[in-house]
Amino acid sequence: MHARLLLAGLLVAFLSACGSGGGGTDSIGDPGFADTPGSSSSSSSGSTSSSSSSSSSSSSSSSSSSSSSGDGDGLRLHIPLGSSIPGAIVSPDASGAANFEKILQDLVTSAAACGAARLLLADMRNPPLYTSVQGICVPISPAGPEQARYYSDPSCTRRLAFSPTAYSSYCNEMLAGAGPNNRLGNAASWTPDRGQPNDPAPATPSRKWTVPWGSRLGLSSEPLDGKTAPFMKRLRYREVVTSSNVRPLYWSCATLYGPCAPTTTRSRRYSALLGYIKKSAEPGTVPLYGSCVNALSRSCTRGLLMTQPAAGSSLLGYIPGKRLAGTHPLYWGCANRSRSSVCVRAPAGKSALLGYVYDKKIVKGSCALEMRVYKKDAGATGLTPLLAFHGGGWRYRGAAFLGFEAQLANYTEDGFVVFVPFYRLAGEADGNRACNGAPWNAITADAEAALDWVRRNAVAFGAGPAPPVVMGQSAGAHLAGWLLTHRPREVSAGLLLYGPSDVYDFLAQTVPEDGLYHAGFSSSLKILSRFYGSDVRTLDLNAGNDFVRLNSYYDYVRAGGVPPVFLIHGSADAVVPSNQSVLMCNAYGGNAEDRGGGEMRRATYVCGHDGRLHLFQQGEHGLDGCLRKGSLDACAAGDDSSRQLLIDSLREARAWLHEQAAVAGR
Repeated sequence: MHARLLLAGLLVAFLSACGSGGGGTDSIGDPGFADTPGSSSSSSSGSTSSSSSSSSSSSSSSSSSSSSSGDGDGLRLHIPLGSSIPGAIVSPDASGAANFEKILQDLVTSAAACGAARLLLADMRNPPLYTSVQGICVPISPAGPEQARYYSDPSCTRRLAFSPTAYSSYCNEMLAGAGPNNRLGNAASWTPDRGQPNDPAPATPSRKWTVPWGSRLGLSSEPLDGKTAPFMKRLRYREVVTSSNVRPLYWSCATLYGPCAPTTTRSRRYSALLGYIKKSAEPGTVPLYGSCVNALSRSCTRGLLMTQPAAGSSLLGYIPGKRLAGTHPLYWGCANRSRSSVCVRAPAGKSALLGYVYDKKIVKGSCALEMRVYKKDAGATGLTPLLAFHGGGWRYRGAAFLGFEAQLANYTEDGFVVFVPFYRLAGEADGNRACNGAPWNAITADAEAALDWVRRNAVAFGAGPAPPVVMGQSAGAHLAGWLLTHRPREVSAGLLLYGPSDVYDFLAQTVPEDGLYHAGFSSSLKILSRFYGSDVRTLDLNAGNDFVRLNSYYDYVRAGGVPPVFLIHGSADAVVPSNQSVLMCNAYGGNAEDRGGGEMRRATYVCGHDGRLHLFQQGEHGLDGCLRKGSLDACAAGDDSSRQLLIDSLREARAWLHEQAAVAGR
């Protein structure tokens, strides 16, 4: 393992935390959970113009901790005073967002950093969990040793299927090392627990409830101290057979000397397998046609392969137009003999490159997608259902999910039952093989499938009757926006944090050199191209392309009937232009401007009748993520005043979501 030294600021923060999270200054075991209630905070409403709210958040850390006997795996970290701790290299010259991203990346790639991260665990309250000891019902730490029976009520009358999670198990799941993480979000990587008492969804394969370590990490702009650590249950909400979508391509000859023709079935005596081609078009592919010259009734004297249709030609399939992993080139015009007019791997004579064919049949298998359900109290009912999507550029889970899960206790504390689905990923940089390499419309299909599952099962998990509200960060905000605009009658409202909302606007303003976004966001074209599957700069915006049309939400909102939205974006965002959120607000009938409030730090706008937009002058991408202790500045929200305003906005947004769900549920 390549362990990197943490700079002095993070070292000070970690060593300072040793004295406040339970355990001594040089030995960290199980920090336990605080039993003393923390302070509660009420949401405040923002103004509709630039403002400088002075509201501050207060959270009282408890001084007493519940007893514990370790995390069950014997993991102990001994960090002598004055020593170095492996972790993320942060730079005083880098932005808060860049430093925060480095920390998240290191936590999912370095075992030592993940182990040391338990020093960042917030001082949170135990969730309601009980066991019976000699006939007496007593509260118990969720990090303690496994008990024979658990209960969700203080009278020990309602059984709860619960199992503690060792911290080392958490790190093992989160760590990807140098390659993709094939465990996180992969429901095929775990065995369902059978015979769970009071299982809310017995027909859905699932694990017992647990308390996730990730929901306790102090990586949120909002303090977690004093809040209740949520329960979490993982389940398999969707299983998709990811077919290879390929067929073989043969050069088939009637005799040893011809005549020959391209076929997709081994129909002749002498057939050579050239490779495999796609059955249907995908981003980045070109059509491949086959035809015969001097066609006779049952045969042809010479076959042809081409990428443009001609008289008498037939479509064989599709091939990548550029070299991909696991492909080799396909040439035409390689030799004199008709049966050898096609060749692979190496050109010959005056041959022309047609494209690339796959080396072998792609068998990806079944993609089993996991959903996680979070609740403050496993037995609570009447909660507002929240369907929440993690970010990661539609391509990653690890670091993006790590930062996302650290936010969720803020929502469960405020009365939400949170459903967090994993979805298939674009590209192959992360995720298990059966669930990555997905086209963009497969990813949006997973978002819709998650909504379908939540609509069927939310009440069983304690939700009220209202349609779910949706939210997401970055790419996850795009998926939440997809449901708002494509399934408007089935959701109540949406909270979109720094999300892309209009592909047409982004391309129109980024690709041209004189475009509004060209100077600052050209690098984001690569992210969008990976999502699309091909270079988005080649798209004709006037051709009615489905990718552009379906992922441009402005026109959907303008048409009416879309549920209200609460938008939060930073004006200093260098990944997604804040003007995307401005446009979406104005599509609802707002009159917003792409200004973050200047010295006031925050500008707030009304988006139509019920919507809201909050822009933050100092806010960067991922502005709700923060780790600021001592000299360490890894906070994407800006300075302390800006962060306090963001906390105020997030609390207002959660109260607003409850209000909209109540209206929709009437």
